[in-house]
Amino acid sequence: YALNSDMQIHALYSSGGISRSSGSGTTSLDSSSTTIGATLRYFPSENYGWYVGGGGGMLSASQSLKQSVYCWSSSFSSLNPDECSGKEGTTISASTDSTYSGLALWGDFGWQGYDGYYFTIGAKVGTSMKLSEDDKTDEAIDVYDHKSFAKSDWDKIKSPTGLIMSFGWHF
Repeated sequence: YALNSDMQIHALYSSGGISRSSGSGTTSLDSSSTTIGATLRYFPSENYGWYVGGGGGMLSASQSLKQSVYCWSSSFSSLNPDECSGKEGTTISASTDSTYSGLALWGDFGWQGYDGYYFTIGAKVGTSMKLSEDDKTDEAIDVYDHKSFAKSDWDKIKSPTGLIMSFGWHF
């Protein structure tokens, strides 16, 4: 929505995620987030379409990790995680689900073209402030970097930072 020739308000709905799985299919890690909010954009020049802006809204994130790990016996048992103690020669399973909700704040910059429609390409950089979090990443079985990937993806998915590419029509 154009406030004047220099300023616009844009509604924002953004969703994304990260999915990983082991080559054998025994482990899957799915992380996703959704951001809903509004951005105020300032256009220093009407002729070029470049803008800077800032906004805020709500961010929610979730992560699901499903693991199936074979516990080695005999000479390979030193490769086993602690959870395999006493379970050598069997397969153990684990599943974790984490959730997060927070307030998100961001700054954005980019270019917006228009001629009866809008095309935007840009980037937003921001942070979120936790309202609630149920982080289960510490419960992952620590084998083959599964726990470190879960923790890394969990930290990334809770941020509103990312690239922007959007299409729309003005009215």
